[in-house]
Amino acid sequence: EPQGSGPASPRHSPVFFDLGLSPGLVREKSQDPGMPNHRFPHWGNHMMSRREEDMAAADNFFTKADQALKKKNFDYAIELYQQGLQIDADRMEERKRLRQAQIARIMTNGGSTTGGGLTKMKNALLLGSIKKLGMQKKYEEQIIEIEKFLCVAPQSAGELFQLAEAFLATDRMASAKQAYLEATEADPNNMDAWKNLGRLHEKDKELDEAIACWERVRAASPSDGEAGKAIRNLSAAQMMAKIGRATSELQSHSDIVCRLLLEKKNKHAPYNSANEARQHTQLRSSNNKT
Repeated sequence: EPQGSGPASPRHSPVFFDLGLSPGLVREKSQDPGMPNHRFPHWGNHMMSRREEDMAAADNFFTKADQALKKKNFDYAIELYQQGLQIDADRMEERKRLRQAQIARIMTNGGSTTGGGLTKMKNALLLGSIKKLGMQKKYEEQIIEIEKFLCVAPQSAGELFQLAEAFLATDRMASAKQAYLEATEADPNNMDAWKNLGRLHEKDKELDEAIACWERVRAASPSDGEAGKAIRNLSAAQMMAKIGRATSELQSHSDIVCRLLLEKKNKHAPYNSANEARQHTQLRSSNNKT
């Protein structure tokens, strides 16, 4: 506005831009002190659309990655999976396919999927960064750095365990469970991985799987008191669950029998709701005793 022409109109109010967490999405805010906040009722919709845009972008990466994996273009598939997972780290199935692509690439070239001394020496700076981020509790960044190392050693037991721990610290339970499983496959003697996997199965009410995990711990260390206690408690919970299911099934059966008996008894009698309810209670009591 020319000098002295009066206050700027709302149409030409100065603005600044605040970059959101999602790349490419820019939100505009007014700096006009006279402009009330209710002039932007759509603000919440922008936040929702940003999430939707993120998910759409992740889906696009994963779709292209799946296509590349089918064509055995492992390098391109790995790159796309990683980009998608940086947007949405909770995509467990896509992370599994990323690991498949990493393993397939190394196997094709005749390398080792577990990594060795030479691999760790070449990636010493990356491994140092992973350790530092863990100490600083910057788990989101640590997850990304661990995945970088897993590109060259996708079945490295130590890094898979660290990945699981980072997922657990960020409350990504399903991803943590998958990573702990991968860690136990890479190193069956990692008792901490078995224990944490057992706890996650228990949290999800997967009692059979939880008991199996703790059994692995007890087999390796019969004197482990935590394993013994966990197995006893889980076995008791398992038995109570079975009793609960059996009771529910018997109760359902009892209700059906009562209804059939009442229908037969009252087939030719006039309907009386109070009388039927009383008869139903009597029959149910008799049937339960039986």
